[in-house]
Formats: sequence, C-alpha cells, structure tokens
Amino acid sequence: MLLAVSAAIGIANASSMLPWALVTGQSAFWNFPAGIFPVSYLDMAQALVGYDYFLHAPWHIPVLEVAPLAGGTNVFWLDTGPLLAIAGKIAAALAGHAVNLYGPYLYLCFVLPGVAMSLVLALLGQRSLVVTIAASILANATPYLLYRWGHITLTSQFFLVFALALYLWSGRRRLGWRETALWAGYLALVLFVNFHLLAMVGGIWAAALAQQRIDRRRTMPWIAAQAVPTMLALIALFALLVPLGHGFAMAGTLDYGKYQMDLLSPVMPQNSGIVPPPYNAVWLHTPEGFAYLGAGVFFLLILSARSLWRAVPRLAARHPALLVVFALFFLFALSSTVRIGNYPLLEIPLPRFVQLAFGTFRSSGRFFWPLGYGVVALAIVTTARRWPPLQAALILAVAAFLQWADTRPLRAGIADSAAGPFPTVLDRAQLERLVSSVRAVMVYPSFDCAMHDESRAAERIFDLRANMQLQLQTARANIPINSVYTSRAQGDCGADQATRDLPPAPGTLYVFLGAAELSRLPPATSQLACEAGRPADDGATPAALFCREGG
Repeated sequence: MLLAVSAAIGIANASSMLPWALVTGQSAFWNFPAGIFPVSYLDMAQALVGYDYFLHAPWHIPVLEVAPLAGGTNVFWLDTGPLLAIAGKIAAALAGHAVNLYGPYLYLCFVLPGVAMSLVLALLGQRSLVVTIAASILANATPYLLYRWGHITLTSQFFLVFALALYLWSGRRRLGWRETALWAGYLALVLFVNFHLLAMVGGIWAAALAQQRIDRRRTMPWIAAQAVPTMLALIALFALLVPLGHGFAMAGTLDYGKYQMDLLSPVMPQNSGIVPPPYNAVWLHTPEGFAYLGAGVFFLLILSARSLWRAVPRLAARHPALLVVFALFFLFALSSTVRIGNYPLLEIPLPRFVQLAFGTFRSSGRFFWPLGYGVVALAIVTTARRWPPLQAALILAVAAFLQWADTRPLRAGIADSAAGPFPTVLDRAQLERLVSSVRAVMVYPSFDCAMHDESRAAERIFDLRANMQLQLQTARANIPINSVYTSRAQGDCGADQATRDLPPAPGTLYVFLGAAELSRLPPATSQLACEAGRPADDGATPAALFCREGG
C-alpha cells in the first residue's frame, strides 16, 4: 500500500511536468526534442536520431550498428538506450509503424525515484505513511535528477536507488544462487540502459559481495565463483551490442578531469527556488558537476547533525564495504583536477593509460549520484529515529515542502521545454521536401567539424543546431548522412574537406552552412541546381545553401 501511495505521488509529479501528448509520442516536441541542460541541449535529439535509424536497420550482430549514419555508427554511443531501442524495434514490427517509447519511459523516470526510495526506507524499517510521502517527494525532487532533463538515459536514476534497495535486501541473508541470479539480471538490465549507471550499480553490487565476506557469510572462492561468470556474461552481452575492439577503443578518452564535480557543488544552492538571484546561479566549471542535494535534504541533515555524527561508527561497522565504494565514487567524481568553480585546488598528473581508462567514464561528476541518494535515505531514517513520531512527521513535512519549493525553477524549466519542440534554424517544410527527394545528404561542416574547428567558433551554435535538424530529418527518412553527433568523437575536418571537393554524386543533397562555407564553395557546385536555405520562423538564421542534381 505504501508503494502504491509513492507511485501515486510520482504520477502526480510526472504529470505536472510532461504533457500527455509528449508521453504518447504525439506531441510536436518530438520534431526536435531538447532539454534544459545548458551544454548538451542536443542530447535528446541525438538519442532520437539513433533510435529512428535503428528502427529501420536489419537485425544483425553487433545489434546496434547502423550503416547510413556517417558511414557506420553504433547507436550505443548516441545514448539511444539499447533497452528502448530494441523494445521499440520489436514494437514497431508488431504495430507495423514506428513507435516512440521515449515518452512513456521519461514519464517513468519521474515516477519511480520516489517508489525506489520508499522501498529503501521500508527495508530500513521505516514503513509509515509520513516517511513514504516525504521520501517520495524528496527523491522525485532531487535537483541533479531534474537537471538532467534532456539526456534520456541519465534521467534513469531510479536504477541507482533500486540498486541500494537490492543491496539492503541481499545484505540480510547469506547470498545463494537466487540472489546471485537477481543481481546478474539487474546488472544486465542496467547495461541495456546506460554505461555510467552500470558502473555505479556495479560498485554497489561489489559492496554487497564484499560485505558477505566481511560478515563471514561467504568465502572469497565462493564470491569469485559468482563474480567472474557475472562479469564475463556482461562482457558477452556488451559484445552483442558493440564490437569489442572498436567499441572499447572508442570508449577510452583523455577527457577525465574535464567534466568533474566541483568540491562545493553538493552544498551550493544552484538553480534554487528559495535562494534569490544572483546567489542561486549555476557557477560550475562544467554542468556535468551539478550535484546540489536540495534545501529539504539539508534541513534534515542540519537538524539531525548530532545523531548523524554519532551514527557514523555504527554505519562503518555495519556497512564498511558500501562506505568505501561511496568514498571511491566521491573521489572519482572530484577527479584528478579538484576545483571550486573555475579555480583548481589540486591537479594530480595521471599516466596516459590511467587517464584513458578513467576517460571511459569521462563525465566523472555523475558518480556522486549513488552517494547523494544514500544521503537522502540516511537523512530521512535518522530524522524518523531521532525525534518522537509527531515531531518527526512535522520535520519531514517541512523538509518535503522546502525540497519541492527549492526545485520549482527546475520543474518549471522541464515543463517549458516539454511544451513544444526546440527552435529550429532551417525551415522544416523546405528541409522535409528536399530530403524526401534524394538518396543521401552531405552537410558541410559536419557536426564533428563544427564542434572541434575553433576557426568556426562564431558560427558553432548555428552549425550544430542545423546539423542536428538535418540528422533528425534523414533519420526519419532512413537515408545516409555524413554527419553524426557522438559525444566521444574527435572530429575530422580534413575528411570534410576531402569529400566536399569530390565530384557531386547523383541523388545527393549537398548542404553548405553559414558564410564561411558559402565563401569557398567547390567549383563542382556550379554544375548543380542550388536554392537558398530559408531560415526558420524566428528569422535569425545565417545563410545556407542546398544543392543537388536536376533542379
């Protein structure tokens, strides 16, 4: 019954932000979806591009390879979400038309955090209506959850909270094959959602196994006999989705330390609805470091500070493995470059092979999330145990109100974003007409070149938005395009230059974006019929040129 109450609160929360037409896939929002996260406002469109191409692709191994996108791209690296992509492909085959599963999935992402947190607290012995309501509101109003609107798979943070529940449940017993199978299945499920979330859930799983050894319930040989097959099975599953050689080569980057959590980020009231401007500004070195806990959580932590301090030895005695994992997550989130805002406090040089390995999880700031949800659960439990029932109920009610009020700007931002599509820079009707009459599209500059070519910095925003608009259109038509947005690509403007100077290919639409490209059109363009790219309704678009054979 308590979980049903929590689900009802989650449904009210999700319904207050997401229009039903968005959830069912009927909203114009899906013409060009985008979120509120400042830098990666194109992430949701990126996922939809991979999803649409995958729906048209034949079944093969590796499952997520699609040939028309930039000569061959694995949509795993577009954060499409293998679970949703594969389920959508099966649903489309059964329905006879494309089915957008992102709408209902995003709805669940705002329903389930509170349900998962209520389960965690129930396993900790807190099974009252007041605790359930407070836990649901505090978890659903987690600032770093709401701030991720725009990145579909990273909105799936309920998997982290359910992993904490699974840790508590399995910690009550001597693990057997059933518990091992449950953990293995859960890890496989998370692998089919997001690679970062898998690493976090994997850390919690490792803590559960280590705690079995610390409590002398299981021996190291038994633990190894469970852990090794599980990890091999996960690698085999990953190999079904992504070619291991190329996939792991693409995973490693030298970006570790660029997208870290700022040291004060959990306590600074960024995007706060309680703290007035300018003191609630987002001042982070990188938005990936956003980890604000929220006013309601801090209210509980302050009131129960003495009890929390006294509880530390008991926590260390009962859950040493989990505390070690949380400490490692916190340090990894800070990275080898510890910052406060734009000011580096400590920089630790790392060997190249270590930086490449850590760079697999390049946005290290996200690793604060499991610890953050653990802090929320601890604050609620301590409050419920520290105070008499009536006082605890009043304190939890105030905390829930403060958390809800504090996240009002973030929830309003989601509602505004969800109300309609992201503004386009090219006329959608013109683009649809042109793309429908060709067999391929070549765009200059491509997304990677626009992202990494510093000489085009002034035109970058237009170039990126136009590229994404073109990718969305070609994905729906399932025709090849030379441009793709993958967060780990390095960019190759030399390849752009080489292809634009080749003789025009029949049935291909050539798109030249911005004044820089128009000033150096290849001579072969004169052999083609060209028309000006009309700006979108806002009229703020720089020049573009569409060229093709025939007229």
